[in-house]
Amino acid sequence: MSININPIETYVPTIYVNNSEPDLDETNLNHAEQALKRVTDAANAAILALESLDSAKIDAAKIVNNLLATDTSTVLSGPMGKALGDRLTAAENLLTKLNGDLYKWLNVTRLDTGNDVNDLPSPSLAYSYSTASHAPFDGISANILTIGIDGYKAQIAFGVSRDSVQVKVRTSYDFVWRGWRSVTLS
Repeated sequence: MSININPIETYVPTIYVNNSEPDLDETNLNHAEQALKRVTDAANAAILALESLDSAKIDAAKIVNNLLATDTSTVLSGPMGKALGDRLTAAENLLTKLNGDLYKWLNVTRLDTGNDVNDLPSPSLAYSYSTASHAPFDGISANILTIGIDGYKAQIAFGVSRDSVQVKVRTSYDFVWRGWRSVTLS
């Protein structure tokens, strides 16, 4: 349904005034003529405003109650907009939690040689450098990565010399470390 109101014909005061007696013309309008012109102008402005509102309204048939709607000419109903907002908020909260958990997992701390990796919080990721005397390799210093969660820890040691690269791993549960095992590189 659309509004179909025709504007009122623009009031031209001089049509009637110039033919009136006594001598009145467009510059000497009487009060009734001035009031009639103002009313006609206001009515036409109201008609234009109504037509503008009518053209901007949403067709009730285009309002959908389905978040999966893909027709670009439709709009979401109020409850669907709220549902979408709630889902977006939930997704943002999960993303924030995931980022927080990821930060905890990847909270890299510098551990100097001699620090006790058993004191690492859980979950954690730590890096340390061991001199040749503390490394699991004969005569080669090592870069050691320690990963820990829920009482379990694992270490990966990388020993690099001019002639070789060696990798060893070991695991721990409840502060009991197993021996280093070599990883074969091919």
